[in-house]
Amino acid sequence: MRPSEPHPAPRPIRPARVLLHPLWLGALVVLVLNDQWLKHADVLPPVLTGKLSDFAGMLVAPALLAAMLGVHTRRGWWLAHLAVGSVFTALQLSPAFATQWSASMGAFAFPWWVTSDPTDLIALPLLFGSARWFVAAMAVPSRRLARRSAEAGAAGVGLLCCMATSQENGGEWFPDVDAEAWLHNGTDDELVIRVRQLRPSVQLDCDAVASDPAGLLPASLFDRAQSWTLPPDANMAVLESDAIGCRVAMIDADAFA
Repeated sequence: MRPSEPHPAPRPIRPARVLLHPLWLGALVVLVLNDQWLKHADVLPPVLTGKLSDFAGMLVAPALLAAMLGVHTRRGWWLAHLAVGSVFTALQLSPAFATQWSASMGAFAFPWWVTSDPTDLIALPLLFGSARWFVAAMAVPSRRLARRSAEAGAAGVGLLCCMATSQENGGEWFPDVDAEAWLHNGTDDELVIRVRQLRPSVQLDCDAVASDPAGLLPASLFDRAQSWTLPPDANMAVLESDAIGCRVAMIDADAFA
């Protein structure tokens, strides 16, 4: 009998090569255009722009994470996708986790606001697509130093775009004018503010509400909280000035306790 030959070791994968794949680059372009322009241009319905970044992010983030961590195995490749999916799911299902995430990113000079929206989980199947579609790209040999330089450049752009998504929008993130009501952080510390607007279906009797707002406006009438990181000496609009009639918002922060 011939002795059995040892099985060859699995060839290491190179997730950084995915960063030059046309599909990954296309998703990156969608992510940039949507977060930096479409969301603020009133060109597409908000329900569409709100989901575009989620779909694009499910293709961009896992490969970027795997490349940054230097993953070389299929197991590590799948774990990178699992990590992205777990964080994304927690952000959409847990306002408390979204608040902590906002505070953590603010500490690294990337203030985010995160809106927990379970309907965003519709983007999760693209994680499985990313894990399968990009496998062949990782096995393509890289023969020139120029390609490695391009990979590094794409990684840098991808990281900045992922960090920029859902963060401040120039002068609109903390407006200090043209608002019916706003908050001012007069402390020396960053504050994580949670704002809950009334549900669209709620109709207000302004006179009655003014007489007893705490008694007539239970928490169940308010929508999901949006979390904001408010730097020291910054202002944040709570109620826009273009509203008709009276409006109410519920505001909470750890510092208020």
